[in-house]
Amino acid sequence: MQSAASKYQPGGKPNKTFFSRFLDTVEFLGNLLPHPVTLFAMLCVFIFFASGIAGYFGLSVADPRPEGAPGRAADGMIYVQSLLNAEGVQLIVTNLVKNFTGFAPLGTVLVA
Repeated sequence: MQSAASKYQPGGKPNKTFFSRFLDTVEFLGNLLPHPVTLFAMLCVFIFFASGIAGYFGLSVADPRPEGAPGRAADGMIYVQSLLNAEGVQLIVTNLVKNFTGFAPLGTVLVA
């Protein structure tokens, strides 16, 4: 059994367990993150530029939906839509309300 004196460092501070040091590290790293709104804005800007780059290179993927599914293109491919050109800005503005109201978890988050 440890004595009360062996639980403390020479300066009178308690010895930290591995788990306490781990939690202190997680707290320190978490405090380095910017505000969530700032993170959201940074991710939005990243998505804008990533879509512009992917659209420039003409990236596409095969559509996993079965043939005849609503919204599936005739060639069975999904192409990147750049958000950095006039069509992309128009797409953002015209679908803004529909995107927010159609995203089911948003209602829960706003209420909470």
